[in-house]
Amino acid sequence: MEIEIKQLSEIDYQSNPIITFYATIISIENEGSPENKRPIKFTAKIEASGELIQLSTWKYDLLDLLKAGVNNILVHKIKGSAGNFGAYGNQVRVGEVSSAGYNSTKKVLAVVDASAIKAEIAQLIKDYVPAESIYHKLLEVLIMNNEKFFTWPAATKLHHAYPSGLAKHSLGVCKTALAIWKAYEGQNCRVDALVTGALLHDIGKLSEYKSDGERTVYGDLIPHSIDGYQKIITASLSLGYNPEKDSDIVMLSHIILSHHGKLEFGAPVLPNTLEAQIINKADEMDAISEAENAFLNNAKLYEMSQNLKVANGSKCFKWHN
Repeated sequence: MEIEIKQLSEIDYQSNPIITFYATIISIENEGSPENKRPIKFTAKIEASGELIQLSTWKYDLLDLLKAGVNNILVHKIKGSAGNFGAYGNQVRVGEVSSAGYNSTKKVLAVVDASAIKAEIAQLIKDYVPAESIYHKLLEVLIMNNEKFFTWPAATKLHHAYPSGLAKHSLGVCKTALAIWKAYEGQNCRVDALVTGALLHDIGKLSEYKSDGERTVYGDLIPHSIDGYQKIITASLSLGYNPEKDSDIVMLSHIILSHHGKLEFGAPVLPNTLEAQIINKADEMDAISEAENAFLNNAKLYEMSQNLKVANGSKCFKWHN
């Protein structure tokens, strides 16, 4: 069975379909090696939706075509098999790539370098979180030793809705929170809690979304703030800590549960510490900035966006180039 898809959510990995779609080639992460039996790995942008998709192919003769397509606006027709390949997870393995003969109509906000993000997060942890603390240990377990964190999207549509979007968003929130902390000379704020809370505030999205950005049934029923809190508690117990008696774990749990800021926005509790307040504002700013830049990168001069849910229903106006 061959199916033409227009967005990631249309891929049914369980039925192992042959899929075709139109896309531009964005980047080549690995040129592969026939000697070492390593495939070519590359990223493409689906023309119809603007979503990024990570692909692999053992057709080494496609490498020159893929290289020519990088940073090129020419659309290609891509055909491959989709499926779940055991330890490798859900993948699309490409068999054919050919020019569609026309240029792309959409731009991509950014191609995420997950390895660079991981290195930057590792440095922030080293600089601000003591190595023997519970916060450092939780970050090692839930982020640094969790490759899933660096591949997952942060949303379906609203913001950072692409591979590695979760890591990019978490890093952005952390850097924004640190900028606020530095602007006010760090008074009355635990910077280790600030960094840890910022990096872990959306950890529950690993359960709320699938790798392609589609929401899970679990995620429809259990919000990521609750799941994130549960992940903190489970990891703390596994490390030998008592979550009910360790004030650092209680404060981190509060940050996770309150990061949406308002009860009507899904927060089980309002932010009642300075660290929680800063992370709420940093989270909001990073999400709005990402969503509005995505519009501005594609908009014409003097164009107004539709209402943006992530920006509380306000619009975005492009008034300069």
